[in-house]
Amino acid sequence: MPVLDRGRVAFHLLPLPKGVKGTRAACFLGDEAAGTYARSTNKTFLCTARTTVELPLGEPGAPVGPGQVHAGTLWTGKKKAAQAIAWTLTDGHVTGAVLAAPGFAASFANDVSGLDVVGTGERTGDAPSRALLWRRGAPAIALGNPHDPDASTLGNAIDGESQGGSSGGIGAGACLWKGSSESFVSLHPQGMAASCVRAVSREEQVGHFEPDLGHPHRAALWRGEADSFIDLTPDGARTAAATACAAGLQAGWAEEVPRSRRLRAWLWAGSSANSLDLHTFVGGDWTASLVYRARVAGDRLLLLGTVEQLQQTGGYTMLVAERACWWEYALQGPKE
Repeated sequence: MPVLDRGRVAFHLLPLPKGVKGTRAACFLGDEAAGTYARSTNKTFLCTARTTVELPLGEPGAPVGPGQVHAGTLWTGKKKAAQAIAWTLTDGHVTGAVLAAPGFAASFANDVSGLDVVGTGERTGDAPSRALLWRRGAPAIALGNPHDPDASTLGNAIDGESQGGSSGGIGAGACLWKGSSESFVSLHPQGMAASCVRAVSREEQVGHFEPDLGHPHRAALWRGEADSFIDLTPDGARTAAATACAAGLQAGWAEEVPRSRRLRAWLWAGSSANSLDLHTFVGGDWTASLVYRARVAGDRLLLLGTVEQLQQTGGYTMLVAERACWWEYALQGPKE
């Protein structure tokens, strides 16, 4: 993998809609970065540089697609239960579909690939949670661990036919599925206390791991099997996580002081040594930055994230401003 080049990086803030003070990263709609903001507890809006739409509560049985799909979680009903919803955006019009999760008291949508959504379902009592896969709006497929049927599973990421997450309770281990419980693959690194997949691409999986329970977690990279594990944590960082991957590159954040909330967006090319501190491109009064999503657009890698302005008040760290943003990394250098 070629050495990452600072000269190929550009940074952009997502423009704020009129009257809005802040946004946070949401998704890519095609090659457009999108953020969300709330007007009240019942009204959430999705915005790009060109348009803003309100996200409806969603209807059971409504179709998902064929336009651009964004998924998330709303707390609805008399009991304010978490409910996974997929929104389809077509020519500036948006429709919402409640994603059916029979047998689960609450459901959470965490990632989208095309018309497919991955998330987690929770039952009442001590029953284990399950990673859930919704294909084109059909009722959820539960993704379990066939080697430990009583273990909880979480679904965090999807890309094409691959889904990633974790299996187990305290000390859960990173894992990968291909659409069914039977396809389960453990990615948990030998000798580590805990691990989790937070993003997947066609050939790679990224996330974090803990060398010891309760200790700061570190950024991780896998390529389909546990033995491929690589620690991506930059030198000097106490805490880190990889949260996005595409085109053989990985992105996330690093933190020098654990629990300080002063995170720095980071880009890797397969190793801790071959990496870039993306926060150095942010500027202004922004004190923290994070990456959430990655997308390849032609010869560019797009990284969607949020920048934050933090302030110390009375011994507490307060969030005073936030904006959705994106970084571009040119996958090919300038022509001679």
